[in-house]
Amino acid sequence: MRFVRKYILLCVCILHACIAFAQVNYIAGQIDNTSGLSNSCINGVLQDSDDLVWLATWDGLNLYNGTSMHVFNYGKAGSGSYLSSNVIYNINEDRNGNLWVGTVEGISKLNKQTGNISNYFYDTRRVNTNGFVTAVSSTGEVLAVNRNKENILKYDRQKDTFTPFLLPGSTDRMIVNILFDAHDNLWVQKNDGRLQVYQNKNGKYTLHNLAVTGVNNLLFINNSIFFSTGSRDLYKISGEVTPVKVLSNLPHEIRSMAFYQGRYILAWSSKGMGEYTLDFKADNFITRENPMLADIRITSLWAGKENILWVGSDGNGVIRITKKLNYFNAVGKQSGNAQFRIPVRAFCNVGSELWVGTKGNGITTVKNLGQPGMSFASMRSFNAGQDLLDNCVYAIEKGQNGMVYIGSDAPGITLYDEATSKFTDWNQINGSNKYPAFGSVHCVSLDKDGSLWLGLNDNGLVHLKLDKNAQGQFSIKFLQRYIYNDAQTGPASNVIYTLAQGSGDNLWVGCRYGGLSLFNKKTKQFTNFKANTYEGGISNNDVLSLYIDSSKKLWVGTSFGLNWVNEAEAIKSKTPIFHWLNTDNGMPNNTIHAITEDARKNIWISTNKGLAKVDPQSLKIVSFKESDGLQNDEFSDNAVWRSANGQLFFGGIYGFNYFRPEDIKVNTRQPQLMLSNLQLANKKADAGSFKVLKEGVDDASAPHYELMPQDNYFEQKVEFISFITPQKCRFSYFLEGNDKNWHQASHNQTIFYNNLSPGDYVLKIRWSNGEGGWTAPVTAYTITVKQYFWLTPFAFCFYAMVLAGAGYVFYRYRRNKFLLKQEIRVEHMLREKDEKLHQEQLSFFTNIAHELQTPLTLILGSLERYIYKSREKAGHPDNGRFLSIVNQEAARLHYLVQQLLEFRKAESGHLNMHYTYLHVTDMLKNISALFSAAAEQKQIDFSIDVEPAVHLWADKDKLEKIIYNLLSNAFKHTGNNEYVMFTVNSLKQDDVLEIIVANSGCKLSDEQASHLFDMFFAADDTQQTKISSGIGLAFTRQMVLMLNGDISVNCLNNWITFKVTLPLNFVPDGALQPEQAHKPESLSYIFNSLTTPGVPMQPDSSIADNNKLSLVNSSNQHKKQVL
Repeated sequence: MRFVRKYILLCVCILHACIAFAQVNYIAGQIDNTSGLSNSCINGVLQDSDDLVWLATWDGLNLYNGTSMHVFNYGKAGSGSYLSSNVIYNINEDRNGNLWVGTVEGISKLNKQTGNISNYFYDTRRVNTNGFVTAVSSTGEVLAVNRNKENILKYDRQKDTFTPFLLPGSTDRMIVNILFDAHDNLWVQKNDGRLQVYQNKNGKYTLHNLAVTGVNNLLFINNSIFFSTGSRDLYKISGEVTPVKVLSNLPHEIRSMAFYQGRYILAWSSKGMGEYTLDFKADNFITRENPMLADIRITSLWAGKENILWVGSDGNGVIRITKKLNYFNAVGKQSGNAQFRIPVRAFCNVGSELWVGTKGNGITTVKNLGQPGMSFASMRSFNAGQDLLDNCVYAIEKGQNGMVYIGSDAPGITLYDEATSKFTDWNQINGSNKYPAFGSVHCVSLDKDGSLWLGLNDNGLVHLKLDKNAQGQFSIKFLQRYIYNDAQTGPASNVIYTLAQGSGDNLWVGCRYGGLSLFNKKTKQFTNFKANTYEGGISNNDVLSLYIDSSKKLWVGTSFGLNWVNEAEAIKSKTPIFHWLNTDNGMPNNTIHAITEDARKNIWISTNKGLAKVDPQSLKIVSFKESDGLQNDEFSDNAVWRSANGQLFFGGIYGFNYFRPEDIKVNTRQPQLMLSNLQLANKKADAGSFKVLKEGVDDASAPHYELMPQDNYFEQKVEFISFITPQKCRFSYFLEGNDKNWHQASHNQTIFYNNLSPGDYVLKIRWSNGEGGWTAPVTAYTITVKQYFWLTPFAFCFYAMVLAGAGYVFYRYRRNKFLLKQEIRVEHMLREKDEKLHQEQLSFFTNIAHELQTPLTLILGSLERYIYKSREKAGHPDNGRFLSIVNQEAARLHYLVQQLLEFRKAESGHLNMHYTYLHVTDMLKNISALFSAAAEQKQIDFSIDVEPAVHLWADKDKLEKIIYNLLSNAFKHTGNNEYVMFTVNSLKQDDVLEIIVANSGCKLSDEQASHLFDMFFAADDTQQTKISSGIGLAFTRQMVLMLNGDISVNCLNNWITFKVTLPLNFVPDGALQPEQAHKPESLSYIFNSLTTPGVPMQPDSSIADNNKLSLVNSSNQHKKQVL
């Protein structure tokens, strides 16, 4: 009994294996309400020009794009977005892309671009159960008929309505169906079984009655007209309308028909379908592999794109029949083998068997896998409790002399000897107890010297050499461990999942969470390469897989993409440049589990999202998914093996795949892209509409949308129109005006943008079928985010005007304020100047009055004294002295008055010049001699240095006054026992006469000295010490300038120096050079009078000692004498 059970179990396994490994060419997939289908009873199928599949059901019109289902159904009449009825009979498309939908109650036109639906013949007051059918010609002519009615209606585009369409020879019989053929001939099926054809010649229809009756079906398939009769005869008309011949007599009446894969597919009226070759011989190439179709009532057939046959059923939804293109042989979940419904981690060819290491079920062997004699008949399993110490097997490596090394979660490493077919555990190896225990060996690499390198899960790297004696016992020759120590004597991490034997004496070590390590077997040194340590480094520190290809490139699989580098460069350089590939470049996923190379030098990798083939030259990436026949999209670490005949094996979480790379075809067809459910600021734009983007068609009239500045965000759903592997497809998008780089996205993803600044934007999309090729960017639509009103150009112009006006007002205000301030300041300055001038004038006239009062007082006093004395004492000696004082003061008064008058004339320009060729030396000596007496009285050291024989043209009177004023000023302001210097020299080099008058005892600053030539200048305000220039020096300056000379003053070291320069070469107009200079006979009388000393005063003996005394303080000597 036990033997019978084992036999039955073995037969079941063989049956499952045969089913699993049988070649399947056509795969059936069902679409029903679980996929979003509104009703499982299908009346018609249409794939339009945008590759979208439309399904006519008894509960609405369904749109299917391969990913999702969109339903259009009945709603409120006249709303513009609902059909006239939920019962859909047939669907047609015109050349403008509009869909014409025949329903039970009318006809609806669906505009795909806008989502707007127009309904015709819909009348709630009338019940219609026959339904409508439509026919569309290649020229865009749309005809409609209410079934079992006699009238054909034609659509008038201008009036947007249907009008009667009269045909010649039409009868009153009811019409069941109409259609156009490839030549736009109109075929009309009557309810009495007759068939009429109206040949179209330049828009005119000519009737041809066919000699056939009992027609119950009319079809247009493969550019030919097919119709069948009640006797099940099938007719075909391809060219000429006549003659009509029977093509075949069918076993059943037909309901629908399609031409698929070079064969005719017929849907029987009852159930099932028939398959016929071109010469109408029976076949079963689809039903043989999909027997379920024989028991389904099929209502419609459509041969679509991507080698898909769409089968509409009555109650079973839609069956999608696809032809298998890629032959990935899968052993696992699909095959029903329990042994492979767990992760596969390792492969190894041992003898004629393939050993498959699993995680949880030990090792399973398959004999002749992938070969003609392949079977599971001799399938064996090695697992814990019998042969292995642990069921988690991570590595199987075939060594020398028939040895197989097995890495698992068991202690140490397990050995298998092909010669003895025995397993040897780690604790059975002599000397194993002398070394620290280790386990969880994830990778095994055989060195050229026969030693082993073991990568451990958490114990670093182990170098092991085993010996085998004659009795077959194993012993450890040496064992050395390398663990992480943050130095060059240890790897980058203790978690090592992958190893690769490098060139020379180098070993590449892939460390999880630590990076990539290069171990030199001679120097025992590690070189570690870590991410983010230099520009061009490895992409990630989590290294899962390593592979060195035939061109000596090192490929590194990480958790963030695939890296590659020239191995020789990586060995020599401490900072080699790693190149990256990740999802941004088209990789299906960033986690790289395993890497290998095929015979054509293409790199194959496994990831968490399927397999990928990389062309190392062009870096073109082709991806494959579960829908291509993979065990699952997720694969296992380092689970890869290449057989001797070039087959590749990849282990995954539900078994493994094996295939010949040359059998895997690349699909170059790019799907189209469907944009739907556009929401602008959470509001749907054109509800029910969608846009289809096509490869190479960049629509210049792309839609344009506008957003208010506060509604600056939008959302767009993107779906691929692909019915086989839409999950492989990828797209990237770029919002021109906002983005700097393209955004990568997978299928069925939503584009979302928010916080867009005001401006113009263009949304561009490019996409790929996941098999290497990408389309050129296509414009989806344009968007304008309006500017806030207060930031518009008009607003800025207004702001500019306001600012300009405010600026102008402010300018005028500031200008007026400034002008007013300036006026006030000027007025204040003028007042101060006037006040100063007034004060100076008052001071001047006060001084003048004082100057005039003094001589007048002396004159009057002298005269009065003289009169008095002359009466008392005739001939008194003081009489002459008093008369001398009167004379001298009168001359002084006369000189002052004369000086005032001449200064006034000089200011007004009326002072005349009287030039004489003078003997200057004598004249200046005479003037300076006048002051000798004054010098003696004040004990002043008066030095005179006059150059002899100096001659020049000058006004004698003015020159006398200049010298007199300067010397008089010097003696006036020089105290007793000081110095006065008078120097006259001719400067030959400058051709000028230089006159210098200087005196000591000066206490003026340079600032005060610079104002000495100003009228009425006073250096001090106190009456006792005031130094005033009056008009004397100002007048002196005027006279120097009139003589074409120059005058300057300088104060230095308590000396004040006046310097006058007069031109020696000056000759007045019309003057003749005299033979001899004029020698003045004497000075002017006024100067003699001013400088003649008075008669000395004799003491008066008549003054009694007892007379009263008065103290008089005066600088005027004459006052003292008079008193």
